[in-house]
Amino acid sequence: MRPEIPQRYITLEETAEFLSCSTRTVRRLMAKGKLRFYRLGGNPRFILEEVHQAVQRTANKSRRRKRVANIPSQEYKSRPKILLAKTAIGGQNNG
Repeated sequence: MRPEIPQRYITLEETAEFLSCSTRTVRRLMAKGKLRFYRLGGNPRFILEEVHQAVQRTANKSRRRKRVANIPSQEYKSRPKILLAKTAIGGQNNG
């Protein structure tokens, strides 16, 4: 049986460093509910293991998605079609 590892609380700045992102991004993840946090002394704190698990869940979801070309359908359909008349290409003579 594995011994219990004590939970380690990390700060907002440490979480941002762990995730390689800004503190603003961490706050966005908090607001969306994608990153669980606790208030200790009025400041947000994160459990390192939970942050690691959130990263793993996100990584697993992104692997399941199919990769498709990133061409918006409206943009693709609105591209102008070039039609050339025979007279412009061949230079037909009228005489």
